[in-house]
Amino acid sequence: DEWFIVALLLRLSTLDPTVVMQVVDNDGEFLLIEAGDALDEWMQPDSIGNRVFLQKGQVVVLPPHPQTPGQVAAFLPLLTNRQCSNEMHKVVPLDLGDA
Repeated sequence: DEWFIVALLLRLSTLDPTVVMQVVDNDGEFLLIEAGDALDEWMQPDSIGNRVFLQKGQVVVLPPHPQTPGQVAAFLPLLTNRQCSNEMHKVVPLDLGDA
């Protein structure tokens, strides 16, 4: 079952804060279905591909593309840093029940 696997991966992601995981199925980003009510307007299936990850026991969403020169300047250090960044846009609550 997908949700059991997600629950295991979420717990595993708490063991090493540098680990970032992505979970998809044949339908794509199925985690978005569960968190649909908490998503921002820009977070549509056609615009959110490869932006939803598991890290530190949470579901996180990377920010959208920068729209202004100021936003581009803010992202430059992230682009030039060869290490994985922990910059996340939004933490989305996910109720897994007893999984």
